[in-house]
Amino acid sequence: MSKITGAPGRARPRWVRFPALFLGTALLLALAAVAWMSAGPGGTRSAAAVPIFATLSTAAGDGQVVVDVGAYGDFGYETFDESGGQGDPGDAMYDPVGPTGPSTTSWESALHLRRPDIFLGFVTTGLIGSANPQGGLPDPGFTNTTATTASSSFSVGDLDVDLEQSVSDLFTGSTRTGSVLTQVYTMTNVESRVLDFEVIRYYEGDLGFGFGAVVPDGGGHLTAASGTEIVFETDVAGSSDTAVDFVGITAEGGTIPSSARYEVNEWSDFPERIRQGLPLADVVFGDGGDADEFVDAGNDYDVGIALSNLFENLAPAGTVVYTTKTIFGSGVPSDVNEQQQAPTPTPTPVPSPTATATPTPGAGALPPTGGVPASASGRMLAVFLIAVGVVGLTGAAGVIARNRRRV
Repeated sequence: MSKITGAPGRARPRWVRFPALFLGTALLLALAAVAWMSAGPGGTRSAAAVPIFATLSTAAGDGQVVVDVGAYGDFGYETFDESGGQGDPGDAMYDPVGPTGPSTTSWESALHLRRPDIFLGFVTTGLIGSANPQGGLPDPGFTNTTATTASSSFSVGDLDVDLEQSVSDLFTGSTRTGSVLTQVYTMTNVESRVLDFEVIRYYEGDLGFGFGAVVPDGGGHLTAASGTEIVFETDVAGSSDTAVDFVGITAEGGTIPSSARYEVNEWSDFPERIRQGLPLADVVFGDGGDADEFVDAGNDYDVGIALSNLFENLAPAGTVVYTTKTIFGSGVPSDVNEQQQAPTPTPTPVPSPTATATPTPGAGALPPTGGVPASASGRMLAVFLIAVGVVGLTGAAGVIARNRRRV
């Protein structure tokens, strides 16, 4: 603002201070409203604002999962150097159905990509394994995240990969009995030759569902009610028809191998054998002499689980899709249908022929009261604030112009 001239010691006129205050307030209101509208609903964050993890969560209550995933789809509190222990960054906290509250579940989880002449290793920014930890890839970051989804892109070996991660509810009938983390990898061959490769999904959990220490565990291998093959881990070993809290994994895409498809075995030797590129053994260690493929009661140990998928003859610029799910569930594992991610609708009763019709409101009756949706009311408020700002700017400019002519 230009200097006001006049007699020495003369105070600055109030008409100068008032419109300046009005002008500043109007500008702040307008800018705040525009910024709010440009941000949009949903709280989507850009890659620059996202740390090494994206925290994905289903709704609070029985069956909820809150999981910190990396941009490669890796997670587990021991996978990452930033973590200090159970429940720390990288863990997946699951709230099982019943009185037990949110509990730690995940020690290590990552893909092991087997392209021996190009890349052989765990795909993670962290480290997997104990004797010879493997990983340590640069963090590619996220391209987009929301409360339930995360997107990222990266290159590994001769593959360009786009990854979509999401969490959703798991229902048995109309009751939520868990949550599902779904990770969809779209992989493109960027080489000028045909590619063959193998993907191992590896998971090692330490389940703290109220049965004492997080190890030892039980687990097994089965085909679920949905027809999907699952290897899983439970907090206690037992029979195949026992309702338990569990974490299971699936892996679909490419070719399902006729052998070397699955393994349930003991940490820390198990991830070391995967690191070396050895085939999965199609075994549930600790199953005993029966054929149910469940770790028998009394044979508990520190369980790790894995599944293998083969991708063969991928042409240059060709694309394949690999999908793996992590199921956090409560119930009999073989009853799980990981594809039921919405409640079974309740049938609408059919009115009987003698039912009395609902009276129609008479003339002049007021319609049912309602409200403006939250998103609409928020934008109406923003428009109002912008209008106030414009009016304020116009009024302030007029007052200044009139009073300048008086000086």
